Amino acid sequence: MTGGFGDVVAAELVKLRTLPGVVATVGGTAGTAVAVVATTVATAQSTGEGGPADVDAVALICRAVPILQAGPIIIGVLGGAAEYAGGLLRTALVACPDRRAVLAGRAAAHLFVAALTATAVLGAGLTTGWIAGAGRPVGWAAVQTSVGAAGHLVLVGLLGHAVAVALRGVLPGLAVTLGLVFVVCPVLAGFTGVAGVLPERAGRLLAGVSDAAAVAVPELVTGLIVLLGWIGVVGTVAATVSLRRDV
Repeated sequence: MTGGFGDVVAAELVKLRTLPGVVATVGGTAGTAVAVVATTVATAQSTGEGGPADVDAVALICRAVPILQAGPIIIGVLGGAAEYAGGLLRTALVACPDRRAVLAGRAAAHLFVAALTATAVLGAGLTTGWIAGAGRPVGWAAVQTSVGAAGHLVLVGLLGHAVAVALRGVLPGLAVTLGLVFVVCPVLAGFTGVAGVLPERAGRLLAGVSDAAAVAVPELVTGLIVLLGWIGVVGTVAATVSLRRDV
């Protein structure tokens, strides 16, 4: 008897839980969020820019998202490319010959882990800010901003996962995704004609981190559409490559 979608999801969750790089990255990303928020609050106090209560904890963690997104990208790449080393993909296909189910199950497992990671990272940052006395904004705006920041971390990780599946390797996946987000996007952002379609800029809109290069349309919707578009294109390439190759 061969497994199906549910078995693939369960197996992938076990794999992600046991990958040392994934566990270390989750902890490191949460630690980075704590450090960034704590440092920002302390700096605001020491420079006389206002007391901790004058600092918005939600805004602080959202401004840190452009740095924190490296964590979900690494997790996505590690999860997406692990099967292509040591013959693990052959084992997975023996257990579940349906490649579509394998691809969908792996993506679903990654989404689950990415959501937990984003929640833990943002929760750690917000808790640190509140312990330090930072402001606790309430209302729809704070909820929307927090959800947007979490959504950005989840989606950029999924983009890394898709890139890794398409390139079938950890190092190529990391080089392309991190290079795109941290090098190519900032360089091209100076050209206003392309700024609105870059994944890093879309993430800033989704997380509520706007800048002069951002397009003047509803930020949450714009960021979501652009990021989903990138994932859709790269994911289609990844699926096509995976379905047509022998292993």
